[in-house]
Amino acid sequence: MSIRPARSGPFFSEHVLRSGWGALLVWVLFFIIARFSMGIFLSTGAHNWAPTGPHLHRPIEYAPEFIALFALFAATYIVSILEHRTLATYGYQSKRKLPLFLLGIGTGLVLVSALIGYMALTGTLIFAGRGLSRLAIFKYACIHAVGFFAIACFEESALRGYLQYTLTRGMTFLYRRIFNVQYPLHWAFWTAAVLLSGVFVLMHRQNYGQSSLGLLAAGLFAMLAAWSLWRTGSLWWAIGFHFACDFSQAFLYGTPVSGYQIRDRLFITHFHGVPFWTGGTAGLQSSVLFLILIAIAAIAVLWLPQEEIYPDIQARRHAPQIPMSPDPDTIRPRVR
Repeated sequence: MSIRPARSGPFFSEHVLRSGWGALLVWVLFFIIARFSMGIFLSTGAHNWAPTGPHLHRPIEYAPEFIALFALFAATYIVSILEHRTLATYGYQSKRKLPLFLLGIGTGLVLVSALIGYMALTGTLIFAGRGLSRLAIFKYACIHAVGFFAIACFEESALRGYLQYTLTRGMTFLYRRIFNVQYPLHWAFWTAAVLLSGVFVLMHRQNYGQSSLGLLAAGLFAMLAAWSLWRTGSLWWAIGFHFACDFSQAFLYGTPVSGYQIRDRLFITHFHGVPFWTGGTAGLQSSVLFLILIAIAAIAVLWLPQEEIYPDIQARRHAPQIPMSPDPDTIRPRVR
C-alpha cells in the first residue's frame, strides 16, 4: 500500500489552515462577533457606557472589555477547530499556569509599589488621603480587579496569543525554506514579536495625554510580554504582570493608566513635577521611570521556570521524513 502525501492548497497545507488565512479569519470573526454582541448589549438600554472624559466612573464601563474578550476567544476557538488544535496551543498551555500568573502579579505589585514609594519620597507624587470608606474598599477592589483582568487578558491574548503563534508558524517555514537560517523558530518568533509590538504601540496612540516616551514604554512592555512567553512557553506571567501594573496604579495608588483614571480608588494622589518624570495625564507609563521598571521586570523573567515554546511547531520541525513506499502495481519484474 502506498502512503499518500497530505493534501495542500491555497487555504490549507497538509490539512492545516495556512497562517496568513488563519490570522485574517480570526480578526474577521472577531469583528463580526464583537459587533453583534455589542449590538445586543446596547439594545438592553445600557447605551451610556462610553466615558465622556478621561475617567472611569461606573462598573458598566468595563462591559466593552468583556465583550471584546468574549469575541476574541470565540473567534480563536472557531479557527482552532479548523486547525485541529486546542485553545491552549496559542500560549495558554503550561504545567505551572497558576504559579506563573501569581508570580506575574507579585512582580507587578512589588515593582509598581517601589516606583510609587520612590516618587512619594522625592515629592513627585503627593498622597492627598484615602478615597474610599472601609466598607467600600473591598467592593470596588473586586470590581476593578475583574475589569483590569479582562483588559490584561484581552490585550495579551489579542497580540501575543493566536497572532503570535500563527505568525511564528508561518515565518518559521519561510526562514527555514527560503532564508535557510540555523534557528528558524527563533528568527520567526522575534520577527513576529517586533511586528506585533508595533501594533501594540499603534493601539495606544490615542490615549489621553500620550507622549513619545509613553509609546516607547508601550513597545518595550509588549516586548517584555513576548520575552516572558518565549521563556515560559505561556502567557500567564504576562497576563498577571499586566493586570498587576494596571490595577495597582489605577486602584491602589490612584494614578492614571493609559490616560484614564477611575473615580472609586483607594488613595487620592496627584503628580508634582514635569511629565518626563511623572508621566503627566497619561500616567506612570509615560514616565522615564517606567522604562526602568520594565528593565527590572525583564531581568526577573530570567528566574522564571523555563518551558518549551510552541512544542507542536518544534515537533513538526524535528519530525522525521517518512519515505513513500512504491506502488506495487507500478513495479515491473526484473528480467534476467
